[in-house]
Amino acid sequence: MPWFKIDDGFWSHEKVIELSPDAGWLWTRAGSYCAHQLTDGVVKKPVLSLLGAPPGAADELVAAGLWDKVSGGFQFHDWVQYQPTRGEVESKREAWRERQRKARESRRDTPSESHVESTSPVPSRPVPSPSSTKKSGVRRKAEVALPADWQPNASHVQLARERGVDGRHEEAQFRAHAAANDRRQRDWDAAFRLWLGRARPSGGGSTVGGGPRKPTPGDRAAATLALADGLKGIGS
Repeated sequence: MPWFKIDDGFWSHEKVIELSPDAGWLWTRAGSYCAHQLTDGVVKKPVLSLLGAPPGAADELVAAGLWDKVSGGFQFHDWVQYQPTRGEVESKREAWRERQRKARESRRDTPSESHVESTSPVPSRPVPSPSSTKKSGVRRKAEVALPADWQPNASHVQLARERGVDGRHEEAQFRAHAAANDRRQRDWDAAFRLWLGRARPSGGGSTVGGGPRKPTPGDRAAATLALADGLKGIGS
């Protein structure tokens, strides 16, 4: 968009100082109109009513030497000396459009960064150090069903004694729970330690290391509660 240029000394110029406010406003509005419409400073007579020119204002501008009379209207005096011409504006616009076209073609023809193979010996990202890749290289154990040959170990026996629980009873409950719920664990030893840690004491002392004893109704009730608590922890 071209600009209509007004010198900062226009207000006090000898051609302007005695203009009426109507004539000064007409000159300003007409200048803006000519810049927008690229008329090279030509103001046709029908445009005067569009600009709200009062009678005599155009002739006043002619008398002041700010406008010249031309065929069909008026012409800003020395427009091409102070304002951009139609040819100059259109040439700049065409140059701008050409720059935009080339920029679009450049963006379209340039492969995206993800598809460009770098030939530089310097990596685009830091090479991970051995310490940063060590953890990612460790594979976690797979979750498996309770092996048929699994047996409690010495630490389980010791824990059962310390907590006063019936180790053999808890083992049976543990196996039944794993089979009934198709449980999978990475570490069944750790899972049984957790089970024993949540089991309720039998009240009759641990039978780990001794012979089995006949369960009492109290044992069965305690086992039921232990199973309910154990369900919350096993497999988590």
